[in-house]
Amino acid sequence: FIMAKQVEQLEKEKKELQERLKNQEKKIDYFERAKRLEEIPLIKTAYEEQRVRDMELWEQQEEERITTLQLEREKALEHKNRLSRMLEDRDLFEARLKASRRTVYE
Repeated sequence: FIMAKQVEQLEKEKKELQERLKNQEKKIDYFERAKRLEEIPLIKTAYEEQRVRDMELWEQQEEERITTLQLEREKALEHKNRLSRMLEDRDLFEARLKASRRTVYE
């Protein structure tokens, strides 16, 4: 009889504990959902701010890249112009060299 009462008491305590845990789980779940609902607008605004910063950074980098490419092109054109002035000299040198080698060969 005493053993049965103890078993019954243990089962009752176990049920109470389960009920408390279930209620606590509901509370935590409710708070987590509420927290998520509060966070959603904050996350959206943070995302938008980050997107704007990324876009500005990309535009700045793109501008720098274009400027660099323009400078490189200008330098390449200057280099080409300098070398094109030597083109006649090169052709003349090449013609003399071919003529001298042709005379050696003949």
